[in-house]
Amino acid sequence: MSEEEKKMFLLKQADMYLSGMSYRQIAKVVGQSYVTVRDNLTVKIRYIAPNKYMEVMEKIEENKEKSIEDASVRERVLEAYRLLTTENKTVIVISHRLANVTDAKNIYVMNKGKLVENGTHEELMKNESCYYNMVNKQNELEMIREVC
Repeated sequence: MSEEEKKMFLLKQADMYLSGMSYRQIAKVVGQSYVTVRDNLTVKIRYIAPNKYMEVMEKIEENKEKSIEDASVRERVLEAYRLLTTENKTVIVISHRLANVTDAKNIYVMNKGKLVENGTHEELMKNESCYYNMVNKQNELEMIREVC
C-alpha cells in the first residue's frame, strides 16, 4: 500500500467513526482488530491529518460523556448484586473487571484453569501474589485509558 493509500485508508476509518460507527464496527469493515482501529484513530491520524484528528478526539470526548449513562446502569446492577448478597444467598460472579468483586466475602483466583489463591480482597492484596498483580496491572491500564 502506498503512503497515499495508507493516508486515505486512515481517513476513511476516521470518517466512519465520525459518522457514529464503533471501533468494532469499523474493524469488521476494514478487516483489522478494533485495537488497531483505535490506535489508527487516536495516534496515527494525528500525524497525517491534524484537523481530522481533532474532530475524532472531540467525538471520543462526546462519547465519554454519553457513557456516564452506562456508568449509572452499571451502578444499578452492582447495587442489585449487593442486595442479593446481603440476603444470605450465594452468588457466583465471573469478572475480568476486578473492581466488581472487591466487596465479595471470598474471591477465588484462577490461573490456567487452576485455583491459585482465595480470600477477601484485603487478604489477597496483603499476599502480593497473583490477585495483587492483576489488580495493579488493571489499575495501570485504567489510568492509561483515561489519558488516551
